Amino acid sequence: MGAVVDLINQLRMETIQKQESAILQIIEENEPMIIDLNTGQLMDGMDSENEQLKKYRSEQYANMKEQMNPKRVTDLKLSGAFHSSFYLQADKWPVIFDATNTKRNHLVEKYGANIFGLSETNKTIVAQVYLVEPIVEYYRNVFQLQ
Repeated sequence: MGAVVDLINQLRMETIQKQESAILQIIEENEPMIIDLNTGQLMDGMDSENEQLKKYRSEQYANMKEQMNPKRVTDLKLSGAFHSSFYLQADKWPVIFDATNTKRNHLVEKYGANIFGLSETNKTIVAQVYLVEPIVEYYRNVFQLQ
């Protein structure tokens, strides 16, 4: 029983703010992989709600784009500048996905804010592949369980 009490006391000393900060840091360290999952969804023609992006209005533009993406879907990528400008704001909850590209507002207006973020499947991938191990390691250090 004493060991459990010791663990609880160690956890109390690690404030909620410290824990949140550590987890947000882990998310930030994995930003490139998380962003790749977001842009990968777009390359599949899907948004963060797993809804298909609406078709391009111009049939001529759509035909040209079909030559660029073999999946023949709306992917919001022409030069790559928009996708390359994606970033995470991971300094507080909730973590925000956004882009700095000048087309950002136009594309959000046209295709919706759900072009940013991850589908449930990709959230699971992030949690299992990128977050679990570093978070477990963080708590091992908190509880000195090395």
